[in-house]
Amino acid sequence: YLKATEGGDFKDTKFQENWLKAREHGFLVGAYHFYRLCRDGQIQAQNYIDSVPNKPDALPPVIDLEYDSNCINTYSKEQLLAEIQIMHDQLKQHYGKQPIFYISKSFYNIVLAGQFQNVPLWVREYESQPKLKNDPKWTFWQHTNQGKLKGISTAVDLNVFFGNEKQWLDFLAQNKINQK
Repeated sequence: YLKATEGGDFKDTKFQENWLKAREHGFLVGAYHFYRLCRDGQIQAQNYIDSVPNKPDALPPVIDLEYDSNCINTYSKEQLLAEIQIMHDQLKQHYGKQPIFYISKSFYNIVLAGQFQNVPLWVREYESQPKLKNDPKWTFWQHTNQGKLKGISTAVDLNVFFGNEKQWLDFLAQNKINQK
């Protein structure tokens, strides 16, 4: 997954190049958007749609939801949930795939618990396996941001999929992604 956009107007200047290079090397590729808590969901969805190609073999879109101290008091919880719903629905309609929420534990427990129950979760939790309020299932777990990979000089995020190989292939099939 590559960062594509943030808020209503930020676009990663390396996104298109990174997207093409990753695809050239045979990687399954998807993009994520860092959600700004003080921007309308419609504006943020359009920023993502304007930046990320609608490729049938791409991984589902990801909306990164975590606390943004510059914007924390812009919307009430109810308004924030409505704005997130708008972005979620627009990405789902445009790309034809169920978006994934990348979440911090605190954001989930305070804002999202009990909401969006059919949205797959990608949890950032460095202390131990994810333990969220109401114990929802998670799909991905980012367990460190200090990983090392051959060929990359800086630290990288490392993630795991919750499931076995068959479940991974089922996840890809649900998203109409053919493994070559």
